[in-house]
Amino acid sequence: MSPEQVRRSKTMDHRSDLWSLGVIIFQSLTGQLPFPGEELGDVLVEICTGDIPVPSQLAPDLWPELDQFLARALKREPAERFQSASELAHAFAAAVHRTPLPAPRDAMDSTGALAALGGAPAL
Repeated sequence: MSPEQVRRSKTMDHRSDLWSLGVIIFQSLTGQLPFPGEELGDVLVEICTGDIPVPSQLAPDLWPELDQFLARALKREPAERFQSASELAHAFAAAVHRTPLPAPRDAMDSTGALAALGGAPAL
């Protein structure tokens, strides 16, 4: 649940889903949730006010580009996050490959895969 969902914001949009995808990526890479807690209330407080964890502190084999990607994906303010799925996918592919990629394209390729990813990144 994104911070704006917790606050019941009336301006919630697709960026809330992008934040949730950031949480899934964080957990996939570190094996831990970014905002853990025993009780739902504790988790909601952490989502809205807790420090955003640095993934490489939990999984030392991760590199700084993934830390930077997740720091942006988990920003509390929607305007500071990725603004589209294409932008998020492009940034993730660049972080995984550790090299700059060409600008993202918002179209699917002929196979139905996101063209911006250039194929599935290897972790």
